[in-house]
Amino acid sequence: MTAKVLLCDDEEALCRSLARLLRPNFHVVTADGPGGLAQLERETFDAVITDLRMPGADGFAILEAVRSRSPRTPVIVMSGSAQIPDAVRAMRAGARDFLVKPIEVESLEEALNGAMGAPKTPSPDSGPDPVAWRNHYAPWLLGDDPAMLAVIRLAAQVSDTNCTVLLTGESGTGKELMARSIVAGSSRAKKPFVAVNCAAIPVNLVESELFGHVKGAFTGASVSRIGRFAEASGGTILLAAIGEM
Repeated sequence: MTAKVLLCDDEEALCRSLARLLRPNFHVVTADGPGGLAQLERETFDAVITDLRMPGADGFAILEAVRSRSPRTPVIVMSGSAQIPDAVRAMRAGARDFLVKPIEVESLEEALNGAMGAPKTPSPDSGPDPVAWRNHYAPWLLGDDPAMLAVIRLAAQVSDTNCTVLLTGESGTGKELMARSIVAGSSRAKKPFVAVNCAAIPVNLVESELFGHVKGAFTGASVSRIGRFAEASGGTILLAAIGEM
């Protein structure tokens, strides 16, 4: 059965173009922001694609509507601006993916197929026994408070998937420790784990630090160096304080 996708964007020409390219594989319904909210009131969809900045009702309004009516429906957010705070806010609001315009239809189809084939958002009240999982994989996690056990249960549910995980919390609450715990319970436990403190990377060195450089690429680059993503190949990369970049 063809998956039904809601595509929300106030740029009518872009909507028509993307819909035409997607329709061989998906049943696509197009709308602007307010129209998208109306569609969500009337119908259910297998996935939602929404622009972030729209008059009348923006992408965050669409995300909220999906989360309140059909929380298991994946939402892919598009934006003409590659601003990290926007991406972080969208992912916190429940977006499954964040794509920067101009959109390549192959990337959009890949994101759609990945989102609809990905494990559904786990419920904090279901899944593996958190105490047993912690004792086996992460005995360094302490505390039996119900809130802590709910976090451990979620960690257990996502640990052996290919999901991107967003960990939030105040400084010093143990986000890196939880990241290492998630990896410990996964098939990547013996693969590289690379932690990057994004807040400590100078703006002009972000690209070099994350993706590497060749000798002579810039002043002071006396040797070639692989990036942190390459170091983590096959394993896990933790981008700590990504909102500070």
